[in-house]
Amino acid sequence: MVAVDIASGVNADTGAVMGAAVRAALTVTFGFAKYGHVSYPGAELCGELEIAEIGFAPAAIEEIAPRGRFFDLAEARPRLRARPRNSHKGHYGM
Repeated sequence: MVAVDIASGVNADTGAVMGAAVRAALTVTFGFAKYGHVSYPGAELCGELEIAEIGFAPAAIEEIAPRGRFFDLAEARPRLRARPRNSHKGHYGM
């Protein structure tokens, strides 16, 4: 099943399931990932996420763009350092 924008029944702003929701194999959304795509339980229902660029005007982006930023594994991997096996999460701050 392919979802357009977000899987039916998932709140795009929170990721909450509103009653019943569908499980998509692929979700195609427009311009930006929404919080509901990456916040559970909604993230579990969106399947693979594809963001289609549709040419939002720069002024519109200021008004409608999410205040967060989608940070995927490809961007995160270079920033992750190997940790000693005998370390603990408390060694690294909050």
